[in-house]
Amino acid sequence: MKIHRIHINHFGKLENLTLTFSQGIHLITGENEAGKSTLHAFLQSMFFGMERRRGRAARTDLYSRYLPWKGSSTYGGVLELEKGGVRYAIHRNFEKNIQPCTLLDETHARQLTPSEANFAELLNGLTPTLYRNTLSVGQLRAATSQDLAEELRNHIVNLRTSGSSTVDVSQALLYLKKEKKKQENAISRDAQQEAIELEKRIQLLEHEQASLPQGEELPALTKQKEELDQEILRLGKHHQQLTQIIAKGEDTLKKYGISREEDVEELLEEVDAREEERQRYLQQYRKPLTGALRPLCGLLNLLLAAGALAGLWLACTMALSSHYLPAAGCFLGSILSGTFCVRLNRRREASADYRQDCRILAELYQDLLREAPSCGEGALALHLREQLEYCRKLCRTISRSRQALSRDMDALLQAQQKQPGLQTQLEEAQRQRWSADQKGEALRSLQDRWDALQEPLRRSRQAGEEKQAIELAMETIQELSTTVFDSFGFFLEEKASELVKGITDGAYTGLSIDEDLGLTLLRDGQRIPLFQVSAGTVEQVYLAFRLACIEFLWPDEQMPLFLDDTFAFYDNERLSATLCWLSENYSGQIFLFTCHEREEEILSTARIPYQKISLT
Repeated sequence: MKIHRIHINHFGKLENLTLTFSQGIHLITGENEAGKSTLHAFLQSMFFGMERRRGRAARTDLYSRYLPWKGSSTYGGVLELEKGGVRYAIHRNFEKNIQPCTLLDETHARQLTPSEANFAELLNGLTPTLYRNTLSVGQLRAATSQDLAEELRNHIVNLRTSGSSTVDVSQALLYLKKEKKKQENAISRDAQQEAIELEKRIQLLEHEQASLPQGEELPALTKQKEELDQEILRLGKHHQQLTQIIAKGEDTLKKYGISREEDVEELLEEVDAREEERQRYLQQYRKPLTGALRPLCGLLNLLLAAGALAGLWLACTMALSSHYLPAAGCFLGSILSGTFCVRLNRRREASADYRQDCRILAELYQDLLREAPSCGEGALALHLREQLEYCRKLCRTISRSRQALSRDMDALLQAQQKQPGLQTQLEEAQRQRWSADQKGEALRSLQDRWDALQEPLRRSRQAGEEKQAIELAMETIQELSTTVFDSFGFFLEEKASELVKGITDGAYTGLSIDEDLGLTLLRDGQRIPLFQVSAGTVEQVYLAFRLACIEFLWPDEQMPLFLDDTFAFYDNERLSATLCWLSENYSGQIFLFTCHEREEEILSTARIPYQKISLT
């Protein structure tokens, strides 16, 4: 599989970007926040689509993280790739209410159904789990997850037992499990038990045939049964009405962002407090400082302060010159200027508090009603109180409805508990009215039922035999799966050991892999756990293991490899050896995302061909 071209309409910060790729190494460089990880995420989204989460998880999911920075932009792009000499184009649009994906066969000029089966065929059985654990290696994420063991086991067993990775043996086991459950259900309806009960009823009926009570209580029981059924029906309808009232009220409260009555009380307290402060200001100052009055008041405040200081200075100067009367006048003027300055400053501060209260009321209005205020400042608090009072009534209505619903449920439960006993009494009274000839007819009917029961008994026995056959088939498939995985696990370990030896330049001679894909290094016959070696060596080991999985899973296909700042723990010598080894031994495309220059320097120094793509 080879990627030829991508075109990004808009994806995160990237927009209207077209990139063409060839065979070999592609060095994708750029500073932090240049869009390298965004490009990597775009490729993954084009392969597997993008799942949108709900609720709080939607704030951090892949869809929200890479929404176009320009709100009106088209969210998606095109990926062109080649497989088996046929060129395909995948068009994806991640926006709502738009056809999300189009799959084109460009070689034969036809449109394919973007089904799961077609994508599995196109991507060679690649799943998101396999992608994250094999082809895509992120920074400090070379280690594989526990999901890889199950995916690898399923892939190997499918491929080696059915000849195709698209034929899922685990689905076959799931189908057999469902069939087994179906047979168990058939056996659980045991006809033998019914036959025993039927025989007892025949004997009892024969004993009662001679003399039976007349059933004088039948009319009264019938009336009680009808009244009880009507009461249950009434309670059920009332339950439905209360449920609708509660649901409708909760939906309305959700629109206001309110979940309980305490929230309403808190908001009312906040509104009342702000409105009280606002009214206190208006009572004292009549209207706030607006427009040009605010800077003018500030300037006047400065002039008054300067006048007060100047008057004080003059008073002191004249007093020292023995001009006491002018000095007293200047001192009095200074006191008046200072007083006016203080009063004006208080007015400005009070006006600022007034504007803050109005702004908070407007924000509360917008948060509650999801729209900008359409009324003046004086009516904001009144409108908010009206809406909050409505919400409080709604909360209390919901609370009362829930209490009534609880009472109705108790009454309904009591009525339903009476039903079986009353039904039993009614049936008993009805049986008491049977006449002798009706009793004989009933006996013949029971005998007919006995005869008809022989076929269900035969089917029950047959279901037991089918269940045993299914259990044998499941045991056989599971044993075969274990055998196949164990046998091919040896080859995976052998290939991984070869790659570890090559990628570490002979520093380690092998790799041991357990059934859960736990890794242990081998050197000179010694087993070395990964926690005893350096972080760089661990990264190399997991990279080699991933490459072994790639070659094992897709031996006849050249799959692209994505390395996103993977070599953070690599020193220059280890990085040089790894890049040289990859260029010589990995046949598929390599996409190397980095914000450093040393990868380019090593590739240039080693004269390794590469295509450089700079993101800015």
